[in-house]
Amino acid sequence: MSRVRGVSRENKHNKMNEIQMKTHDPYDIVVNLRNHLATKDMHLAFLFGAGTSCSFNIAPKPKTGKKRSFIPLIPQMAKLTEGCKASVGKMGKPYLIAWRLLEEQCDEIKLQFNIENILNNIKHKIEAIGEKDNLIGLNKDQLKQIETTIRKKIAEEVQIDEDKMPSIIPHDEFANWIRKAKRSHPIEIFTTNYDVLIERAFGKGNLPVFDGFIGSYKPRFFAESVDKEEYTPKSWTRIWKIHGSVNWKLENDIIIRTEPSTTGEMIFPSYDKYQESKRLPYRAILDRLIRFIENPYSILITCGYSFGDEHINEILFSGLNSNPKTNIVSLQFEDFDDSHLIAKIAKQNSNFVVISPSMAYQKCVKGNWKLNRSIDKKTHEFMDYAFDSEASITSEKIEDEIGDEHLGTMRLGDFAWFCKFLNTISLRDEKRTKDD
Repeated sequence: MSRVRGVSRENKHNKMNEIQMKTHDPYDIVVNLRNHLATKDMHLAFLFGAGTSCSFNIAPKPKTGKKRSFIPLIPQMAKLTEGCKASVGKMGKPYLIAWRLLEEQCDEIKLQFNIENILNNIKHKIEAIGEKDNLIGLNKDQLKQIETTIRKKIAEEVQIDEDKMPSIIPHDEFANWIRKAKRSHPIEIFTTNYDVLIERAFGKGNLPVFDGFIGSYKPRFFAESVDKEEYTPKSWTRIWKIHGSVNWKLENDIIIRTEPSTTGEMIFPSYDKYQESKRLPYRAILDRLIRFIENPYSILITCGYSFGDEHINEILFSGLNSNPKTNIVSLQFEDFDDSHLIAKIAKQNSNFVVISPSMAYQKCVKGNWKLNRSIDKKTHEFMDYAFDSEASITSEKIEDEIGDEHLGTMRLGDFAWFCKFLNTISLRDEKRTKDD
């Protein structure tokens, strides 16, 4: 059972006064999400971004009276970007100047400055530049060198030695839920991550997966298998790696799956005009995402995804507009203001639900959290993982009443808590089976 974040009585009334007129009951939203996840006949997919890979804390236990720091298993996007900057800086002053110019260009066009957008920008420049020209102070070969350096640094940072891996990470709990989930249609996982944490978790759990590669010797990417359902059994989970992977390699113009490496050759940004063989996975997987969104009565849940990929966003938002029976639920790790892209989209699409720590958009309405009921013996087993309320729960005692109105923080945007929450659905299904 989770512990709750305490709030002093003095601050409680102040917080109550800050609540907007519109509020959402976290219990209603959590139960609705839980019911969707437990519905066997609904098409279900997940879109996992960088936030899922850095959700596990490997910081050492703090000294008595000190707060534990947060060191992610895999660096967060900002830290990864800083690491790439340091590697580029070691190449010499011209490259560091070029990096600063790339920062300025992202700022000018109001793009998030991260490695995805940096690689996009560099790739555009490589395609546009002539053999004797210069852009951001670099010639074509130098631009290719900076691109290669970034790819290698990313590949190095997202790989963890097996002897340093914790015994259990959130991905293992996610795989555990997949094992118990009973679905009429295969669950699909779209991810922008380069690491192999998901694949590792499914391998540990002996769960069958399909990722678009076929063959028993140097499995190769086969685009037609992504298009057609009959290539794999319905019980197999699909894993689609939109931006490539550290265990993909280009060999004689054929993309094969191998052991993870630090070359980074098959790490590519959202826009990449490689030769046809190299861009094939990206285009094929995006087409797969389009087909999923077009399914009636489908639900896509995003976690760890900050909506920084314009091409993915276009697919998602177009799908919301053209398919009113398609639902997208976005679980956000941090709050955001009204100017954010997803706030604007959520205000216009009733089938787009956005859930963040202190608020939600549901049916186009923004509201702060206000829990209107008690967390009792029947609901604490899943609500404790989903929502951190002001309720005080100690040992075996559950408070019958915790006030008519109380605030709290939604936890589902944290992949670690989300995976724990998923496994409470399995628990419920097991109980139903025993009762039957």
